[in-house]
Amino acid sequence: MDRQIMRLDLDSFFVSVEVLKNSALKDKLLIIGRTGNRGIVASCSYHTHTLH
Repeated sequence: MDRQIMRLDLDSFFVSVEVLKNSALKDKLLIIGRTGNRGIVASCSYHTHTLH
């Protein structure tokens, strides 16, 4: 059997889940993580802005 490797880039997965749960978050900049002694970012939204 040949070995196969799959790489998934899920940078914004948790943001997508939150937007599906709450459509009011759509098109907003979001960071999903936790607070504490060390804040951790699990996911963030990416938006492209055009400056004129």
